[in-house]
Amino acid sequence: MTIKYSLAVALLAVLLASCAQMRELRGNVAGNEYLDCLNSAADEYMSSPTGADQIATAAHARCWSEWSAYRERIAHEYTVRARSPEELQLGRDKADAYLRQFEADARKAVMTRVVQRTYGVEPAR
Repeated sequence: MTIKYSLAVALLAVLLASCAQMRELRGNVAGNEYLDCLNSAADEYMSSPTGADQIATAAHARCWSEWSAYRERIAHEYTVRARSPEELQLGRDKADAYLRQFEADARKAVMTRVVQRTYGVEPAR
């Protein structure tokens, strides 16, 4: 009986770990879809005579549905385990902080690409 119980516990642990990895993977996929959309939209706008900041803003607006999907996925990941209103608020605050930083970093990356392409500099890999 203890061997069956031990196997069941081990199987449950493996299942829970794989579920956590799947949640993380879905968040990464949504983030990558947003970044891919942002980069392709920025590439299309680069031929216009506007500044890098305007191109980054236009690209973000064009990719709003991808951004919303990513934002919802991240908010869910940060709040799914909340058991009290306080934990829920903390999860929301952490998600908001993460998303603000993610958006700022994505915007900087787009602006850097625009400037590098304008001056003919090959981006570092």
